[in-house]
Amino acid sequence: MKIKEKNLAWNDEKFRAWWGKYGDMNPGIDPKKLSKISRRVLNYINENGERDVIGIRKLYRDLHKKNNKKDFLAWNCSEFRNWFERYEDLNPDIDPTKLGKHSKKSLNYIREDGAVSSIITNTLIRRLESQKRTGVIRPIHEKCITRKFAWENEQFRKVFTKELNPGIDLTKILMYDRKIPLHYYGDSGKIRTIYALSWFRAERKGRTIDKKYFCWSYPEFQCFFNPTLNPELDPHTIKTYDIRGIRYITAAGTIGERKIKNLFYLKNGEPVFHLPSDYQTIDLAGKIQMDEKFWDYYSGPKSESSGTIAKAYGNGGRLYFRCPKGHDFKMTLNTFYKYHDEPCPYCSGRQVDPETNSAAAIDPELELFLADDRYDLHYMSPNRAQPQIKFKCPLCGHEFKRELKNIVGKHPKCPVCKDIGIMETSSNSCMKTDVLYLSRE
Repeated sequence: MKIKEKNLAWNDEKFRAWWGKYGDMNPGIDPKKLSKISRRVLNYINENGERDVIGIRKLYRDLHKKNNKKDFLAWNCSEFRNWFERYEDLNPDIDPTKLGKHSKKSLNYIREDGAVSSIITNTLIRRLESQKRTGVIRPIHEKCITRKFAWENEQFRKVFTKELNPGIDLTKILMYDRKIPLHYYGDSGKIRTIYALSWFRAERKGRTIDKKYFCWSYPEFQCFFNPTLNPELDPHTIKTYDIRGIRYITAAGTIGERKIKNLFYLKNGEPVFHLPSDYQTIDLAGKIQMDEKFWDYYSGPKSESSGTIAKAYGNGGRLYFRCPKGHDFKMTLNTFYKYHDEPCPYCSGRQVDPETNSAAAIDPELELFLADDRYDLHYMSPNRAQPQIKFKCPLCGHEFKRELKNIVGKHPKCPVCKDIGIMETSSNSCMKTDVLYLSRE
C-alpha cells in the first residue's frame, strides 16, 4: 500500500537523526518506507543503557514533545516571573523554573487585606494571561478575599455552641466548609452532626435539618393521627422512619394498624406522606354518591350503593364503564377520578379505537399510501409518538417516510407531488384523475 507523503517518517529531520544513531540495530528495515503512524517497533538503547524497543508512534511523539516542553513552563511567562519575584520569600521550597502552566502546586501570596493566602499555579497563570489580554486588573483570588465566616450569622451562633464543639474555633469556620463536623441539638433534643455547608443550605430553604424527618411537620399526618387509639405515641417526636405501628379506623369501622415508615415514601430524597388505601375509602363513598358523571358512566348493577362500591373497589379493583358514545372500558376508581374531565380512554385518545380515533378512521385515504406491512393503521393513533413509517405515493411512485402526526389529514401527502405543484380538486384528494399539474413558475 502506498504511503502518503505527509505520513512518511523519513521526512522528519528528528527521525532521520534518531535513525542515524540507532539504524544499525534495525537491519532489514527501509526507513524511507516507514510511516509515522505505523505499528512497527524499532530497537534502541534506553536511558539505562539497556537494549529496548519502541513503537514508531510513541517515538514520533517523544521526539516532538521535547520541542514543545518549554511552552508549558510557567517561568517562560513574564507576568509569572514578575509575580513570583514579589512573593519569593513565601515560597522557599519551590523551584519556579520547573513549574508547568497546568501544575496543581499551591503558591503563597499576600492578599489585599494583608493576610497570607494560597493559589493554584494553573489558576494564577489563567488570571495573569487574562489581565495581559484584556488589560483589566482584578484580585488574583477573589474567593479568598470574599470568604464569609459562619460566625457572622446570628442564627449560627445560637445553634452551634462552644460547649458542644470543644477544640474547634467556631469563629474561623467558613460558610462553605464541609471538612469539619459540627455538633448541635436537634429538634428531638439529641445531639446531631452536620457540616456548615449543609446547615446553611437548609437555612436558605427555610427549614431546619430535622424537620423533614418528623411526622408532625406534615399537616396530613396531623389529621390522620388519632391520639385515643395511640396513647403510647408522642406525635411530636415520631420520625418518618419509625418501625412502630400506628392504629387508625378503617372504612369498614374496624381498627387497622400500619408501620409508620410504610406511610411515607421518598420523592427526590424527601419523605412524602400518603394515607393507607383502606383509610381513603371513608370519604370515597360520599364522593361517589354525589358524582353524577360516575353514575352516567357506570355500567355495573345500579342497585349497588356507593358504600358497597367504595369498599369493594377502593383498593384498586376495576369497574365496568360505558361512555355516552358506547365505548366499553374497565377502570379503577383512582384512574376514573384522575381523568374525571374525560374518563373514556377512547374519546380522549389514550387508547385507540379502530372505528373512531385510529389513523385509518381519521384519514381513510392513508391506507393507499402505506408501503410497510408491519403496521396496521386501524390500531395506531396519530396523537401518540410513533416511528417513521414507509409510504409510497400511488400517483408518482415516490417512496418516503413520515410520522403519522405529520401525514394524517395532509393533502397532498407526497412531497414530490407537492413540489411539482399539484392543485387538488374540491374532493381534497390527490388520488383523483382530474388533478391539475402546474409548473413551479
